[in-house]
Amino acid sequence: MTSRKYVLIFLAAVLPLCALAIYAHLRLPDYRAHPLDLSALKPQEFILMNGMTRQQTGNVKIGHMENAPPPAVGVFGNHQFRYFAEDALKANGINKSFFNYWYANLALPDILDLLTYLEQIGKLPSELIIVQVTSPNNDNGRYIVERSQELPDDIVFLSELHKKETGDTSMFAEMQSLFQGAINNFRTTFSYSSFLIGIFYDEKRGRIISLDDCAEKHARASGVWSAIVNRLPQTMRPVLGMTIDNSMFCDSSYAELMMKDGALRSKDVRQVLKKNVNDLDPQKARISVLDASRIAGYLSNINDLAKRNGLEAAVVIPPVYETARFSVVDQVFTQAMKQAPGVAYIDDRKAHDVDAYFVNYDHPSSAYYKALMAELLKRGLVASH
Repeated sequence: MTSRKYVLIFLAAVLPLCALAIYAHLRLPDYRAHPLDLSALKPQEFILMNGMTRQQTGNVKIGHMENAPPPAVGVFGNHQFRYFAEDALKANGINKSFFNYWYANLALPDILDLLTYLEQIGKLPSELIIVQVTSPNNDNGRYIVERSQELPDDIVFLSELHKKETGDTSMFAEMQSLFQGAINNFRTTFSYSSFLIGIFYDEKRGRIISLDDCAEKHARASGVWSAIVNRLPQTMRPVLGMTIDNSMFCDSSYAELMMKDGALRSKDVRQVLKKNVNDLDPQKARISVLDASRIAGYLSNINDLAKRNGLEAAVVIPPVYETARFSVVDQVFTQAMKQAPGVAYIDDRKAHDVDAYFVNYDHPSSAYYKALMAELLKRGLVASH
């Protein structure tokens, strides 16, 4: 009888919290079903990303790619390329439409699935696909061949390469996708960020922030509320800040502002540079020599997808800010490149100590992207007109 009583007390405490978490999750806007119109943004307007869950951030990109006309040049990668903006093209006299589809921690299998999906719906870029690979020395080989588990359920496992590797029948692959999707949805629904953002979400507060209005609004928001927000843990500031006044995000120390080309605004985000931020313990490496052929397979399949659609493709391996570190994961990736020789690589790992190329340890700066586009232009992978 006593144990039953404890079970009832436990359920009485847990079930209302679960219901509240589900309620909070359901309050969050679905930016895939109801996409934000990035093309309508004026020059000084941005999409405010603060206070979005990771799933919402990804859905902004998915919703855009499904509904907007495809660009001539499209970038597919993860957060490392978040500051790759259209100004890199303009600085090189390249007059092409451009969009940066960077998304969370996408790895090569994710990118191949995403490109396969865009091929199916006729939304691939019309001229050049730029694929960014997670720098091997960034996360010790993580998010190269290891899936991020962050794509929507209907997009994962689409590529034929996945089916060949696993021997999946179409029914098994579908069941696997549904199972993984259920796990991802459970994690998202009951994550603390979804809970807090959903509880505090105010549907009257828009997602567009105008820098033209910032001077007046930021002055108004710099009083007692901003002082309180400044004392909160960094992860809590966006949540509470969204409930007070969007104008607090006029302050570049808070704001993550998405531009109409999909990149984040990089002004005033540069930090004090520190080398070798991430450890490269070979015992904790996320790829090994056994993965070289798998990596090569994904690289080749991405290249083949581009070629069968009459497109150019470039695979970019960006640098991280470090000393010369010849790690196990670095060597594995180099071996994988040799196994996929038909791919056009831009391997910039040797630019690891060019200070001007970095915002911080693993995020390149505008200067890097301008140099990257100059190299693509030089190699004939993109034309100026």
